[in-house]
Amino acid sequence: MKLAAIASFVGLVAASPIGLLPPALLNPFGPKKPDGTVAPAPLDVVTEMEHYWKFCSVSYCVGMGKNNQLYSQVKTPFVCNNILCADKEFSETELLYSFYGINEHQTANGYLAADHKRKQLVLVFRGTQSEADSAADLNTWQVSNVDFDGLKNSTSTNAESECQGCSIHAGFVGIFNNSFKQIDSRLNLYKGMYPDYKLVVTGHSLGGAVALLYGVSLKINGRDPLVVTFGQPRVGNAAFASYVDSLFFPTASDQLSSSPYRKMYRVTRYEDPVTQVPFWDGYTQQSGEVFINQFKVPTDPKNVVFCQGQNNGYCANGIPWYQYANIDSDKQVHSSYFFRSPGCAGTQSFTPYGGNTSEPSAVSLTPGDLKARLNLPYDTNY
Repeated sequence: MKLAAIASFVGLVAASPIGLLPPALLNPFGPKKPDGTVAPAPLDVVTEMEHYWKFCSVSYCVGMGKNNQLYSQVKTPFVCNNILCADKEFSETELLYSFYGINEHQTANGYLAADHKRKQLVLVFRGTQSEADSAADLNTWQVSNVDFDGLKNSTSTNAESECQGCSIHAGFVGIFNNSFKQIDSRLNLYKGMYPDYKLVVTGHSLGGAVALLYGVSLKINGRDPLVVTFGQPRVGNAAFASYVDSLFFPTASDQLSSSPYRKMYRVTRYEDPVTQVPFWDGYTQQSGEVFINQFKVPTDPKNVVFCQGQNNGYCANGIPWYQYANIDSDKQVHSSYFFRSPGCAGTQSFTPYGGNTSEPSAVSLTPGDLKARLNLPYDTNY
């Protein structure tokens, strides 16, 4: 498996123009020692990021997986077949809405929850699980900013002109465009019910890319969401990344800040290859990186740093290419931010694309049964 992965990856690299390769490929001997472009992440920020990672882990109980199998879902008040639903941090969390299979097109999967303890509305997007998700990932053609409905529907008349030259991943834009009207209407409904609650948008992997697009859409429509992504791939070209930075980071120094005014955290980790793709056609990451410089879990907070810039060579972008060659290990790394995601037990048969956003029958497990049934600790070393 490792040799095949290396051969495949080397072939892809060899076919890529040298100017399109990331520093990690041009510098195979690894990142330099950190200098002033990184800063230690405060413990309270690390704790907060781990909290949102739990929301993302739960999202894998929502929607369809392979072969049109429907996961067991998240139930009200906040119950699921993921041990994290029984976490004390979710004792005052309420499921408001879950979404999947909105129409026959590639659409988002995830849920909206109210965290009554923190007074937050948390919009969570699931990562790649189904064949439709994979198809969206592979649609790496870039479309112009005029194809991104988040800009078209902006209350800001300058949004499209301010994002001149922006190109965005066609697959991610398609998921956003096919989903946002239904999700946005629910978000507006619950924002009206909880007007003093702050908005948080988060997601893992593919879900991180969609979360970024939703965050941009909310930002240019007068909202001020906190956007937190985990293992997020590159979403657009340099012009788009710079536009995102202009929305969330008025000055470069804000990228090393943990002030309440910071509203963008792009969490990456050692040896997660997803954060480095696509590495062709000028794809570039936005700023706001929080890098976990550690392989095993659980994460030691001392190994978490803020990284300045869009593709900081001292952080995820500096990991040499040969360390991404073990595909089996990469899958584990990609699902292990702060701790290994427990996943979700149980699926149901499901015929997709019926406009069905209603909830299937409740799962039989109660929160008290989860730990014994799953037998999964929060932190798994591998």
